[in-house]
Amino acid sequence: MQLIDEYQLGPRRTLKPGCKVKVTGERGTFKYRCASVSIEGNVSIHVFGEQGFRAFRPERIKVVREKGGRR
Repeated sequence: MQLIDEYQLGPRRTLKPGCKVKVTGERGTFKYRCASVSIEGNVSIHVFGEQGFRAFRPERIKVVREKGGRR
């Protein structure tokens, strides 16, 4: 298994450690930690939330908020 710090979800959506994300079918927001790629090529997005550490498939990530806030 290979761990990746930054993960490209789409052309304009990059996950960086500490980014807040929302997940389809889950309540609340999570903080992105890293991504992993298995030997078979499956990708898992690892996040931390109120329930502890969780892992989701990339297609379940629906909103990405950058670190920091609006100025």
